[in-house]
Amino acid sequence: MVRTLRPAPPAPVDGAVPSFPRRFVRGTAFWLFGLAASVLIATLWGSTLAGNRASVDRVVDRVAESRIVQERLVGWAVEGLDSVLLRLPAEDALLGLPSIREVLAALVDQAVDAAFAPIDAPVAIDPAAALAPAVPEITDLLRSEGMAVDEASVAAAVSAIEPIPLDLDSDLPLASAATRTSRTLTLAAVASALAMLIFGAIAVAMSPDRIAAVRHLGFRLTLSGLSFAVLLVLGSWLADPRWGASPWRAGVARLLGSHVGVPLIVAAVGAAVVGAVTWRLRRSGEVA
Repeated sequence: MVRTLRPAPPAPVDGAVPSFPRRFVRGTAFWLFGLAASVLIATLWGSTLAGNRASVDRVVDRVAESRIVQERLVGWAVEGLDSVLLRLPAEDALLGLPSIREVLAALVDQAVDAAFAPIDAPVAIDPAAALAPAVPEITDLLRSEGMAVDEASVAAAVSAIEPIPLDLDSDLPLASAATRTSRTLTLAAVASALAMLIFGAIAVAMSPDRIAAVRHLGFRLTLSGLSFAVLLVLGSWLADPRWGASPWRAGVARLLGSHVGVPLIVAAVGAAVVGAVTWRLRRSGEVA
């Protein structure tokens, strides 16, 4: 096999190297392309995560194991009970009930539903639905405090609890949070993709060897995708190396470990560009 060498790019007419302004613009365009690629990968990953109900469920389930989150969730239930004059001996009395896990799971599901609600749609937490399985235990708890109640009357009172509306001004702004985040990140991904095209075109146009410039851009995209994937996996491990150190760290670990395939897909696209250009050059005999 005869090894052929790719001809050197033509030198400028005056025989001098490209001017400093031209080299500066080209180098800046390459740098901005890499920056836009990093932003694109990050926003695509974030948009995919925020738009995926199963991923958010996994993260929230782990975070909801922390005491502070459980107390906030139970706070909605206590607020509902207070509204129908069923006052518990202490705000955290519900946390000691055997059915509290079922109550918390229902409240978590409602919170996630609220986060994925359409933008500007009315969003509310329904304590009545969450507390329904705990009615017998709530009845026993109230009786232990000397209240003359029966299960039927408590069930009727619980069913009369009005939903608690949520909005952006509430102390826990869950209303359409995931929907808004996903939309914002999607718009950012589109903008960064356009920036990549613009800066990539400038870099290629200012390069004496445009084919080599395209390969260089493909390499940058591949490396950016692989680097982001490695950072996600490493960050997930660093957040919770023992897989259960704490609910918050476990939630962060699950968040960072979700959808690692997104940057890998971007890296594959970059590798495909490099491969396509190399294949074309080999067919034309410009490289061995």
